[in-house]
Amino acid sequence: MEQRRTQRTERISGSAGDVLEDDPVGRLKVFVYELPSKYNKRILQKDSRCLTHMFAAEIFMHRFLLSSPVRTLNPVEADWFYTPVYTTCDLTPNGLPLPFKSPRMMRSAIQLISSNWPYWNRTEGGDHFFVVPHDFGACFHYQEEKAIERGILPLLQRATLVQTFGQQNHVCLKEGSITIPPYAPPQKMQGHLIPEKTPRSIFVYFRGQLGETLAWFEEIFTICSLSHSSYSTVVLQSYGKNCKSKGKKSQGQIQLFKPILTLIQLSLLASIPESNIVLQSYRGARAAVWENFKDNPLFDISTEHPATYYEDMQRAVFCLCPLGWAPWSPRLVEAVIFGCIPVIIADDIVLPFADAIPWEEIGVFVAEKDVPNLDTILISIPVDVILRKQRLLANPSMNQAMLFPQPAQPGDAFHQVLNGLARKLPHDKTIYLNPGKKILNWTAGPVGDLKPW
Repeated sequence: MEQRRTQRTERISGSAGDVLEDDPVGRLKVFVYELPSKYNKRILQKDSRCLTHMFAAEIFMHRFLLSSPVRTLNPVEADWFYTPVYTTCDLTPNGLPLPFKSPRMMRSAIQLISSNWPYWNRTEGGDHFFVVPHDFGACFHYQEEKAIERGILPLLQRATLVQTFGQQNHVCLKEGSITIPPYAPPQKMQGHLIPEKTPRSIFVYFRGQLGETLAWFEEIFTICSLSHSSYSTVVLQSYGKNCKSKGKKSQGQIQLFKPILTLIQLSLLASIPESNIVLQSYRGARAAVWENFKDNPLFDISTEHPATYYEDMQRAVFCLCPLGWAPWSPRLVEAVIFGCIPVIIADDIVLPFADAIPWEEIGVFVAEKDVPNLDTILISIPVDVILRKQRLLANPSMNQAMLFPQPAQPGDAFHQVLNGLARKLPHDKTIYLNPGKKILNWTAGPVGDLKPW
């Protein structure tokens, strides 16, 4: 199916479009706590990669607010209070964020503001917001099972959380949270734009980990004699355990594990302070995509990530956005920016700025159980419906809302966050506590979280 790209756009009609174009200036005032640099700037100085990582929104939101007209230097007149803590800027040499220090870091910052200012104590965070863009937000763990076990950091239970993770009825998404897109470097994408009249000659496009990763897991099971009841998780017990195969050297385990872990960007086990590593495979939606459509000529899918990745998305009609480690990924942002209709395969996902962006109108939702019928579902979509989705995607306000540009621009993701905060005003009177009253339990949570940071 070859389709000509078009410059035609369509305004987002109704309340959703109006909300997307709201201007938050004059509707709220934000006080930014000035914390010691060890909570933010000094961390960034140690590793500048944090500026380009998918979790970089916490850094750019801080920078934006420092110069934003909604900022107030008078905390008495503030509607909201913001605590700039860079909890995801702790990367392995491989670029993987490690959240193990994040709870102690966040607790330390809250202890500081509650001791030095009176504003936290009057609401215990009810009029405070925090940016927590990690995989499972303020649950602060990259493994879903562990994240669920931990739950949201107790001290953040009354605060508003701004996070990339969004899944309905999930422990790690509290009511009232603002779901944002992951950070995608605007300048990098801008440098890969192709002529607007380039035909969309690819019907379905996807690049990323798929079901073939499972072959590596099977080899580990066979060689290491590991037991498993399902493909949903793979537990690699004690990295130092001797695990050899015929023809392998005594370091066979390392030789086997390394390519697997590299595939999922988790190769440097020594940098992870846990004796056991739990790796979630993609046995669900992604494996089903691979198993059913790897040989389908309408599907351009692969685990390879070519240099023309961004250009290819601009040549595609549909871009698959299946869940991986978490329900969300940067592909959603990339698809919207490049006008490729996102095919969202993630049951119960809560999408970025869902009260402003009409996702049902611009995307296609496919239940995980229906992946085997994905080709039939997409082929059956009428051409006029496809064209309308593309016109909506071409709307500049849609693109702008998904990005954190430098400098900030009207309608961008920064402003959408502020719009979300403004819509929560005025605060309910019940958030204010009587003097001396405490609700939060400062000693709750894992023992390790209570250690000084």
